[in-house]
Amino acid sequence: MPSDAAKTIEERIRAVEDRLAIYNLIASHPLARSDAAAANV
Repeated sequence: MPSDAAKTIEERIRAVEDRLAIYNLIASHPLARSDAAAANV
């Protein structure tokens, strides 16, 4: 496997790992609630 192809694979894997970390961060926090929406309930 050429080094250019290996670098491309490593970059793609890093991008997927970064996206997964972002998704996990978002999922670990509760949903935000708008104060205006709460006042109307």
